[in-house]
Amino acid sequence: MSNLFYAYAKNINDDWSYRYLIVFATRAVADEWWRAVSTSTNLLYSNSIVRVTPQFYTHDPSRAVIAYSITDPSVAKQFLGKVIFTLLNDRDGRVFPVIESGPEPITDYISNTWFYIRSKVDKSIYWYRNDQDIVVASRTNSTRFLIRNTNHAFDGKVMINSDDITISLAAGKLSLSVADEGNLQAMRKAETFKFGDFVDGYSINGCGWISVDELPRTAIVKVNDNSGEAWELVMNGRVYDIVPPPPK
Repeated sequence: MSNLFYAYAKNINDDWSYRYLIVFATRAVADEWWRAVSTSTNLLYSNSIVRVTPQFYTHDPSRAVIAYSITDPSVAKQFLGKVIFTLLNDRDGRVFPVIESGPEPITDYISNTWFYIRSKVDKSIYWYRNDQDIVVASRTNSTRFLIRNTNHAFDGKVMINSDDITISLAAGKLSLSVADEGNLQAMRKAETFKFGDFVDGYSINGCGWISVDELPRTAIVKVNDNSGEAWELVMNGRVYDIVPPPPK
């Protein structure tokens, strides 16, 4: 399966010119490129390029052409080898490539949002906080977590792998921390994690699938050698075991 990620960019001033197909090396690269563009000190770019959805942008070519963001050293030149902009035919050219779409909607990784955490490989496996406040892997239950950038200036903004985050629950204002055994556990203190840890920083303690009550075999543990499994944030879970109020 390809890891390439696609998006469109549209001229905000008309319906026929400066339309682009953007190819990113990965979804993570797309989000990191957007962070560089949106926080650039070059206001011609940061004030005129808008991320409508993860796969749709608008730009104002009279101020800054979106394709030039990867050649302008004041914007996102570090992505020159990771992003491709292809200028599409004008509207009446009739040829318009349709980007790949997956079987499920793309979840936007926005800070200060409630998510379920699911295995990328086996989408039936979710993180679940049990009655002992230990986070375990479960095929039957799921818990919703609040993922938030520790820099609250980025609330409502896209999170990228290098961001420091906290993972919290609704009940009792608990947050996830690493217990002495390495397991993730809900505690009063909030530990800081990297958003990129979801790529390979968490594993399932043990092998095989057994009852979620047998904690040594199914607990979610933090690993520091990139040997963990790939996890993804989604908006839908197996069971709403906790229904938190919307974040203020």
